[in-house]
Amino acid sequence: MPNLPIRPTPRASLALALATCALALFISGCDGDGDGASTPGAVVPVAALAASAGATGAVVADAPLPRPTSTPCTITLYSGMTYSGFDAHAFAYPGSGACTGKFAKVVLEADFSVNAGRQFDRTALISIGGVNLYFGTTQEPSATVAPSWHVERDLTDYANALTAAATGYVRLDNVVDDTYTGLLLGSARLVFYPAATDADDATSRVADAVIPFAGDLVTGDPASLATATDALQRRLSLPTNIVRLYLDVQAESQGDDEFWYTCVPDDQTSALQSCGGGSFREVLVTIDGQPAGLAPVVPRVYTGGIDPGLWRPTPGAETLAFNPSRVDLTPFAGALSDGASHTVAISVEGAQDHYSVVGNLLVYRDAGTATTGGAVSSNTLTSTALTAPVTINEVVVADDGSANDPLSVTATRSYAITGYVDTSKGRVTTTVQQDLTFSNLQTFQITDILYSQTIAQKSTVAATVTTTSGKNKTVDTFAFSYPLDVGYVYDGDANTQNSTMAQDFSTTVSRKVNDKAVFNSAFENSLTSKSGLIFSNTGGATQRVGQEGTQTVSYSDNIGSCYKRSIATALNALTSVEEGTGCAKGNVLNWLAQPDGAPAQGVLEQVTAD
Repeated sequence: MPNLPIRPTPRASLALALATCALALFISGCDGDGDGASTPGAVVPVAALAASAGATGAVVADAPLPRPTSTPCTITLYSGMTYSGFDAHAFAYPGSGACTGKFAKVVLEADFSVNAGRQFDRTALISIGGVNLYFGTTQEPSATVAPSWHVERDLTDYANALTAAATGYVRLDNVVDDTYTGLLLGSARLVFYPAATDADDATSRVADAVIPFAGDLVTGDPASLATATDALQRRLSLPTNIVRLYLDVQAESQGDDEFWYTCVPDDQTSALQSCGGGSFREVLVTIDGQPAGLAPVVPRVYTGGIDPGLWRPTPGAETLAFNPSRVDLTPFAGALSDGASHTVAISVEGAQDHYSVVGNLLVYRDAGTATTGGAVSSNTLTSTALTAPVTINEVVVADDGSANDPLSVTATRSYAITGYVDTSKGRVTTTVQQDLTFSNLQTFQITDILYSQTIAQKSTVAATVTTTSGKNKTVDTFAFSYPLDVGYVYDGDANTQNSTMAQDFSTTVSRKVNDKAVFNSAFENSLTSKSGLIFSNTGGATQRVGQEGTQTVSYSDNIGSCYKRSIATALNALTSVEEGTGCAKGNVLNWLAQPDGAPAQGVLEQVTAD
């Protein structure tokens, strides 16, 4: 559904502005000092940002995915495809047979463009054989700027799902007519990099099977979860020799849930002129009806969100390409190898309208035996442990309808799940300990002529995965942080609207084997933006003012990577770029690195493979 034009009204709430501005359908020190063991991979330089001062369109500080130096084999998925209407677009995928040998890395590359005119942010998905390969949204054009953008995703873990010939689909619902004139185009390809040496062979990280979760398993279309009791689920007969198990989950907020971080309790929606249901959301994974894992709903803001001027020319964190949340289900591997059928389900706690949800279950098997056994030893993630978030409402609503003061919501989760698998090499025991925190503080000032709302939200995850096998112990730690700060003021006396936004997504990863550090990495994507509008007395926007933004992306690890790029923008254009600050050798990355904050379990296996 297209956006509606901005029209100021007295006491125009942020929620109303969100709905009218956009409605989408859909570091640490560099060069490392760890004493890691010998690893595959090699350090490669990073190309400078192609855009120069004055560039418009989509301009980002994100690092391109680093690549092995071997000569790649490229398979085109589709080229020059246009998107109009509401049907999934099919393409023929020949399989990876033309790309022979063992692979070091597999990368999806996709390019999009939209011509200048009236158009809005749209949801985009790419799947092959039902397996989701890409999920994101599009860059919204302006009346004069036609953006183009490039996205990439490391699909090495999914390589076995790309072996056979299959029908692929692209979903990008879009309206093109005399009013909505922006025509979206796209091309995509898979790039397979052969392993130049045995050490570079990525087999250790590649899932033996990838089982898709989607609303339509043919087209890969997402499921729409409208309430907390809705679930995307599959009843599966899994292999009888599982040793590791992950579920990659993508949950995109849409409809009334698109701006879920602005929502308030149901009894406050009228007074605060906002959406209901409160501001807490989280992803819950269950197995046979029992809680098995949690993940936060990442607070992404699409390029029509709040004020499109906030996102020109730089979109928000993870806006154009979402990273999945990887839920570690390995403690259940032994129990799920019993030959019986089991139901795995994904739901969104707190959902009020709808979330578009897809997932992929990554199954790793024991090559040394056809049958493993095992059980879940303990699980403190019970239904009773999922307590309701705590809401403290200090908002005072006067008789004249004016309102002031804060409204806060907090939630904490802490659980541990332990399970074991009797493998061909002996018993392997895995414990997943995870601590999640959530807070959302909204402050309101509402009168007949003023609507002011500020939001300070933060979700954090601290996870420790301990694996023991005989005398060997591996400890992986993961930390994720997703802060979102929003400011919105509509002043009816001045006929102005001013918006600010800040995001600072970060990820740290480490692995120790028998107390020896073998890998660590740190990623951060920090953005700020602001934009203002001046309206005429009759309600039309006449001028955009104060539009500017910054983005800094940094990544470092102990296998030679160091990357930092900072950009500044103003009035829809790039104004400055800083490259490699603090990196002794400039921007360089080991081609194993994932400088986008994507799930790192595969990299950990690859850098520590025997």
